Formats: sequence, C-alpha cells, structure tokens
Amino acid sequence: MSFRYQALLGLALLSLSGCGFHLRGAFAVPPWLQDVYIRLAGPADTLALELRQSLQANGVRVRMDAAQPGAVIELGAEVLNRRLLASNSGNHVKDYEFRYEVAVSVTDADGKGRLVNEKITVYREMDYDETQVLAKAAEQDVMKKEMARDAVRQIIHRLQARHLR
Repeated sequence: MSFRYQALLGLALLSLSGCGFHLRGAFAVPPWLQDVYIRLAGPADTLALELRQSLQANGVRVRMDAAQPGAVIELGAEVLNRRLLASNSGNHVKDYEFRYEVAVSVTDADGKGRLVNEKITVYREMDYDETQVLAKAAEQDVMKKEMARDAVRQIIHRLQARHLR
C-alpha cells in the first residue's frame, strides 16, 4: 500500500469520526445508563429483546435483578393495531396500516425520571393479497420485529436528547 493511499485513508477516517459518523445501531451511552434493568408490563416481548440486544451491543450491562442499583427502563405492553387503508372495487382489502405503540419510562440510579411515560409510535403500511395469506402473516411478523427495532432507536434517541440538556 502506498504512502499516499494510507494518508488518504487516514484522512477519510478522521473526517468521518469528526463529523459524528457512527455505525448504524451504535450510540453514545450516557454515564447514568451504564447499568440498567428492564422491567416489563407484560410477558417478554419483541421490544424488550431488541432493546436488550441494542444496549448490550453498546456496552451497557443489562441486569437481571431489579434489586441491584442502577437505571430502570420500564416498558409498557406492546400494542399493534391494524387499520384498513384501501380496498378495491369488490370490497377486498388492498392495503393496511399498522401502528405499533409502547409507553416507556426511564429512571436513573438516583430515581430521577429521564423519560416519564413517553409514548413511542411507529407506523408501517402493507399491501394485502388474499391469495397469499400465509406469506402475508409471515411478512407481518417480520414487520413487527422491524417496528420494534425502530421503537428502540426512538427510545435511545430520546435518552440521548435528555442527556444533552
């Protein structure tokens, strides 16, 4: 590798880090969020799993015991609603809109509310074909997982915004 190529590559890497570029899913963890417990309102769900994986991938210790000191993330029950968007001339469903909602509260180790009952909402549209019912059911499962990932990103962005204030 030539010196010019190495210098150019080094300059490109420096400029990317200087502009705030991060790999997708990577985020700066606020100091008070280094150790966290995730409390669920309902049974273990998609959002809790996605949130746990995202936090752990960014170096956050996710505790299994609520009695240990640290931050607490409280997740309300996931709600996935479906609404008819369009139908064809034969009154057959053509498109649906899905709305995924969850309420989130986060307190730090001192009991200070960082997020208090914040509602996270994600929308998606899906075309529907009644001749492919099984395929559409599988597509809906994948879409729910993607919506949970988007909700995790919203939670993390809101936590970062509160940290910067």
